[in-house]
Amino acid sequence: NMSAAMRRGRLVDGRGEVVEIGEDRMRELRAAQVALGTLGVMLEVELAVSPKYYIAEEISYRPWQEIEESWDELIANHRHFSFFWCPADHSVDLYQLPAPPDQPMRNHCYVKIYDEVEVTEPDGLVSDDVGNRTDRAYRVYPGGYDEPFHEMEYMVPAEHGLEALNKIRRLMLDEFPDQLYPIEVRWTAADDAYLSPNYKRDTMVISHSGAPGTDYWPFLRAVDQRLQQYQARPHWGKIHFMTRDRLEQLFPEFDTFVAVR
Repeated sequence: NMSAAMRRGRLVDGRGEVVEIGEDRMRELRAAQVALGTLGVMLEVELAVSPKYYIAEEISYRPWQEIEESWDELIANHRHFSFFWCPADHSVDLYQLPAPPDQPMRNHCYVKIYDEVEVTEPDGLVSDDVGNRTDRAYRVYPGGYDEPFHEMEYMVPAEHGLEALNKIRRLMLDEFPDQLYPIEVRWTAADDAYLSPNYKRDTMVISHSGAPGTDYWPFLRAVDQRLQQYQARPHWGKIHFMTRDRLEQLFPEFDTFVAVR
């Protein structure tokens, strides 16, 4: 998680005072790494950096059964594995995923695998015959969308990921067949920021979307209810249904954060 790389911050607090927070004040730093603006206005941050690296991309289209049967292997054997599960053939169009026209996508997944590789070329994009790329990581990882959608993204403990995802799949197929956006699934490592959704646990991320202008609230609330049993934590920049009571239960250091604030 990007915020885990923060090593120092400089901010203006609610009293108008400039505050310096570094690794000599770990309690404050763990609060500032994910603060949602509530500690004040951040003026400056210092981030730990990593050596540059290259990754090779592999895009594939796989039936859900294959993903489920290879679950542990796919997670363990790749630097980055993520996918979009599609409830209908045209679900890919809602996220502008480039599936071939003759590729069935109902109960199939658009799969992204990225692995680190050694590259002899000094720079520049390299694509194979089917469009997979090999390039510097920061150029391959990012993606974007032209069409708007409203998204809720919850993080569940990684060990419960498959069980939680299957609950949401059944929810969509059985109770909300009109909700056709793909479910995006990815993984994030544990970190130490008090309000991070990945605090002290590796997580599997489940993203759900609704079409702007439609009544998707019953669906998202049902997803929220199904995932509560897994102590799901929210992506702070997206839709969620958190309350003060729920936050106190979900984040072990919530009171510490409040005390720092």
